[in-house]
Amino acid sequence: MAFEPAPDPSIAPDNTTGTNPAVAERMRRLREASAQGCADAQFEIGCLFHAGEFVARDDAEAACWWGLAALGGHARAQCELGCLHVLGRGVARNLEVARLWLESAAAQSDTLAQYELGMLELEPGGGGTESAARWFARAGAQDHPCAQYRLGLAYRDGAGVVRDDECAMYWLDAASTRGCALAAYALAELGWRGRRVPPRRVHHGEHCQSPCGSFECRPRN
Repeated sequence: MAFEPAPDPSIAPDNTTGTNPAVAERMRRLREASAQGCADAQFEIGCLFHAGEFVARDDAEAACWWGLAALGGHARAQCELGCLHVLGRGVARNLEVARLWLESAAAQSDTLAQYELGMLELEPGGGGTESAARWFARAGAQDHPCAQYRLGLAYRDGAGVVRDDECAMYWLDAASTRGCALAAYALAELGWRGRRVPPRRVHHGEHCQSPCGSFECRPRN
């Protein structure tokens, strides 16, 4: 499936809220850079519309700006655009289009995109638990806490990987250390709170790193 160019946002009115001159100047400079093809500027404007920061929140406008940046190869814009297609916010919900954008971002080592692809595999019609675990392993290896949490659950339940309590503990502990409350709860629920992870796994991860021996193998807003 070919990527369809996003509508040109230059036709949209400047709906900057408020009268702060500094804000107006910032938006002017961002729009100017965007018109010259700066993907970073296009991405930042998309973020402002998505968050409703200095402008009225508008996911359709955010998708428009992120689409321009994504076509320019901006990995996080590709990821965010993919997420909008998953959620159907500002664009029609389309998991095939979402996958295309997320895979493009994941190929550039965007950990959120890798995590979101893992979540997509768990959707009806997705690749299933084994494929999901592979994506979680790739993102988890780069310290994405939600992916580490999901990988820990996979090892705990034997979902897509061979059940392994030590690997489950390793990944849940890693996610908990990075602030994932759900991982901390899972550790407590399993009676692992206060139990030390074996040093060799702390330092190297050993066999717990990936469900198939190689990293090649969603909180939503």
